[in-house]
Amino acid sequence: MKTIDQLNDWLDKPVYDQGVLLYEKLIGTGFVLSMLKSGADDYNRNTLTQALTAKRDELATQQQELTERYPEELTASLDVAGLLMDERTALKERLRMRLNEGVTDSVHHKDWAFRILEIRDELGAIYGRKEFFDQHGYLPDVASLDAEATPAQLMKRLLTVRTYVTRYKKIVNRLPIGDAAYETNLQLLKRYTSEQHELHQQLEAMMTPPHVSLQN
Repeated sequence: MKTIDQLNDWLDKPVYDQGVLLYEKLIGTGFVLSMLKSGADDYNRNTLTQALTAKRDELATQQQELTERYPEELTASLDVAGLLMDERTALKERLRMRLNEGVTDSVHHKDWAFRILEIRDELGAIYGRKEFFDQHGYLPDVASLDAEATPAQLMKRLLTVRTYVTRYKKIVNRLPIGDAAYETNLQLLKRYTSEQHELHQQLEAMMTPPHVSLQN
């Protein structure tokens, strides 16, 4: 979606040189790119706009098709994410208003700030699972991670799990689909890929400073 947003932003405010960079990044090299880099005449502007519009529409269609395959659990979580973002926006607006009124310290401020941080973590978990599904086509299992583990312990486990992911990916790639060992190794790959994702999430939560931004 970030790429689609970039394209929409450019189509709303088309700056030619930025559009050429987007074309090179998303569509690639070739004669058309060489032509676009030659200058911003009317023909090139029209060609660039048509190409980036077509790319935006292509990505939007792919995203819609993917969204239609989301399991009910993920769709419900994304609905919750929308409500959480509305709640976060309202809390930030309250904080802004109080700060503008000259109130810089109160019990409410602390409660609101902690709640904003909680929402950040909840959204991170929801969108992390969405990104995992977008990449792998299934949701990660909820790994039984040790809540008391230190960052060093989690990192050590992550390095081990990465080794397993690499190993089983190689095995699955060389086995023919339908082979007796294929499904067993595929399930192991999914298990360790899921755990890798959950370890990343837990480490990121530990390393992210508890800072409350009033920017939406």
